[in-house]
Amino acid sequence: LCAINLGIIILSLSLSSPTSRAPLSTRLLCLFIGMVTVFLVAVASAKMFTYIGGYGLTRLRVMTQLGIVFFGVSALSVSVGLFTKKPRYMQVIVITALVLGGSAFWADVDTVVATYNVNAYLEGDLKTVDVDYLGDLSSGAIPQIARLIHDDDPKVAKEARRILRYSRADWSDFRDWNWSVAEAQDCLEENERDFEDEDDFYRDYPDYY
Repeated sequence: LCAINLGIIILSLSLSSPTSRAPLSTRLLCLFIGMVTVFLVAVASAKMFTYIGGYGLTRLRVMTQLGIVFFGVSALSVSVGLFTKKPRYMQVIVITALVLGGSAFWADVDTVVATYNVNAYLEGDLKTVDVDYLGDLSSGAIPQIARLIHDDDPKVAKEARRILRYSRADWSDFRDWNWSVAEAQDCLEENERDFEDEDDFYRDYPDYY
């Protein structure tokens, strides 16, 4: 809906008056559509934060929130550009896309997701943590999963140990190596004794069954 609304605004401004500013009536109508778009963005963002607060972060939620931010900035820049002498909303849209895209590529999203979920769970903000989902993430999640191997919840501790027992720091040559991989490898080496034995869980939690 946001993409359609922004397309309508930009198309209307382009076709209404190619050589001068669009008529006031057209700009007011576009402003209304722009404000509706901003409202949709605010509602979508609030809904997303509700999901995150209740169930934690996922890759999809991070990327979706970045998309929401992009549409919000775009709608605001287009709306402001309706009443400026030299509207530069296209430059703002392009720069916003580059900044958000660069941030997503530069930051290790999996590490961000795992760190947030484990911190929220240990601090009591999340009632539970999906250890299986963390295990499906890249090597950046390994140090965060390791924080759960001595958790008070036996099920969480068991799942964390099971995942770490078969985890590896994923890199084949120097091109794949990064800081997250190095931390994962160090974490696996430091905590190897905590999950290398198949019976360690039952030794620590003899009353589990």
